Amino acid sequence: KKMKQNTFVSIVIVLSLFFCCYETNQIKYKDGENINFYVNTIHPFRNPSEKYEYYILPFCKPDKIKTLSLSLGQNLEGDRLKSSIYSFPFKESFQSRVACVKQLNRRDLRKFINAIKNMYYFDMRYDDFQKMKGFIGTTDQIGIDERGKPISNHFLFTHLHFTFLYNEKNIIFGNVTAEISKLENLSQMRELISDNENVDSVEIEFTYSANWIETDVEWKDRAVYQEENIQEGEIHWLSLLNSFVLALLLVGIIAIILLRILKNDYIRFSKQDEEEMNDEEDYGWKLIHGDVFRFPPYKLWLCSFLGVGGQLIAVCISVLLLAIIGVLYPEQKGSLYTAGIFLYSLSSIIGGSVSTSFYKKLNGENWSRTVIGVLFVFFGPVVIVYFLSSVSAAIYHSTAGFRFFTVFKITSVWLFITFPLTLLGSILAKRFTGEFNAPVRTKKVARELPKLPWYRSVYIQVIIAGLLPFSSIYIELYYIYSSIWGLYSYHVYGILFILFLILLIVTACITITLTYFQLSSEDYQWWWRSFISGGSTGIFIFIYSFYYFSHSHMNGLFQTIKFFGFVSLLCYFMFVMLGTVGFFSSLIFVKNIYARLKVA
Repeated sequence: KKMKQNTFVSIVIVLSLFFCCYETNQIKYKDGENINFYVNTIHPFRNPSEKYEYYILPFCKPDKIKTLSLSLGQNLEGDRLKSSIYSFPFKESFQSRVACVKQLNRRDLRKFINAIKNMYYFDMRYDDFQKMKGFIGTTDQIGIDERGKPISNHFLFTHLHFTFLYNEKNIIFGNVTAEISKLENLSQMRELISDNENVDSVEIEFTYSANWIETDVEWKDRAVYQEENIQEGEIHWLSLLNSFVLALLLVGIIAIILLRILKNDYIRFSKQDEEEMNDEEDYGWKLIHGDVFRFPPYKLWLCSFLGVGGQLIAVCISVLLLAIIGVLYPEQKGSLYTAGIFLYSLSSIIGGSVSTSFYKKLNGENWSRTVIGVLFVFFGPVVIVYFLSSVSAAIYHSTAGFRFFTVFKITSVWLFITFPLTLLGSILAKRFTGEFNAPVRTKKVARELPKLPWYRSVYIQVIIAGLLPFSSIYIELYYIYSSIWGLYSYHVYGILFILFLILLIVTACITITLTYFQLSSEDYQWWWRSFISGGSTGIFIFIYSFYYFSHSHMNGLFQTIKFFGFVSLLCYFMFVMLGTVGFFSSLIFVKNIYARLKVA
């Protein structure tokens, strides 16, 4: 009966996730039917998070602008889809159509010129919200003034050419390009208005054309057309090879060294037992057998971190698997956000059960505190970062800011899914969890900790523990950052999944090794040390983020707040998740080596 209930719960979770996160729908059109086409946002090339509504610039727009209802992830991404003046009948090509004729005054020209100066580009969506991007205009430097600043003409693209590839009734791919021969010199127009009091506006005609091309590529394989925006595949395979070789060498070396050292330790301990030596003559990790399982301080916090860490591992694996099988389309970042939120909520039962289970094993008295800890350990920092980025977005009038219905949806998910499942997991854990089974007894009086040399301090251990796992992912990390903060699309989720598994293995191995050396130094306070050592990779990722930001073209207060706010959450995410891996791998290791130890 219990197995049937678990199966039913699993099916409900999978189906709920599928219907909540599946935003990529196959749309079939009839010949001559107008396709779905919307305008979205504009933003500077250097600052992809600094998004603004499309119609903030005086583009052509319909008489009645309709705003589409968006998913939770799309709202978090800062999307604002609205109806457009453009019309594209399915399979019908045409040379030129007039979108509109605009009268641009001095203020309108200034808006366009500032946008072109900052290399703004537009974001349009077609079919099932697939992206089309293009620059608004271009700049031509014509000289340098007396102060050494460049003098430039700013040209507006007035004709856009759209190309669509189709297979039977489906749109496979779409692209937009600007007609270079059809430009308007906005700098000259501004001078014309400034020099002539009788002229207060200029007339500009906006046109567009479309071309439909049939292709043999099926709808399910349309991602192949995104390859021009994907980094070279050889580099990803090189990154994977680098990580695999590092992991193989590290695991092999650690296995050989530890097995050999442990074997020698057991031989030495057995000889000591035969000679009936007392504890005072022992040394190494055997000497602290009466303290190694002494429960750590701040165990409520530790258990809360471990619960959230288990939850985050489940989220990562699930999101990567959904992306690999094609449920999540990588071109749509909003679907990834939606999947992450719902997966985090649905996996709350893992967080509640892991934290409460371990808290009860550590003789925790008030298990309900772990529920509060799991609910806020990760969600709290997310709220703080979202609030700060929303305030900065509101100051800049960006679309990537606070929206009431977005906050309402997230709050509803948290209240009606996250909280009940966390509570349910905690109740189940409280009911079925037994005592902590330590292989050796803990003494009543704690042993005094020895003074260790500087090279065995926690700081050195953290550096070593974080550097090796980071070195296995730093190449791929650059491309992940480029897909988030640039124009590139990340599609190689299969490679990313393998790298993620390698990262977990390397983290576990290096943490086990450092825990052994710590115990050999007769330092039994390994509980928090193993968690911090495992999670220290997040610290290196945060340091790398400064390097990436300094070598990128991002600038401005809003983009800086957005970047480092997101990066801080990412690094905290990695710290908690990998810290959990490091802790549980060390716990298993410590239990196993002391289980084979013969003590009086």
